[in-house]
Amino acid sequence: MNRRFTILTHDFPFLHWDLLVENDESLLSWRLREEPEKGRKIACEPLPDHRRLYLDYEGPVSGDRGTVLQWTTGTCDLQREGESLYRLQVESPRLQGKMILQEEANGEWFCYSPGMEPSSD
Repeated sequence: MNRRFTILTHDFPFLHWDLLVENDESLLSWRLREEPEKGRKIACEPLPDHRRLYLDYEGPVSGDRGTVLQWTTGTCDLQREGESLYRLQVESPRLQGKMILQEEANGEWFCYSPGMEPSSD
């Protein structure tokens, strides 16, 4: 299923990147601690679902929660394997390829940007 996705640069409460993926009436959401360039393993955390308006929104966030700017936007295919593994095939101006969001055994979440794969320990 082809879905839209967006990555926003968000400056509050610290600089991070919000990955947002269409999911019915809301957006699946993760906070990425680093810019999601190709070939990186990035610490991340799942966030509560966001409103769909953030797929296209740039500007101030209500409640004095900083400002968001679009880093990239495009389409993706999503494979969800339980609550702790998401595989996305993304196509956008800045990112193309497979992204993996995975909760590790210790409870930490990581995003593997295109060109980086989880180790198979």
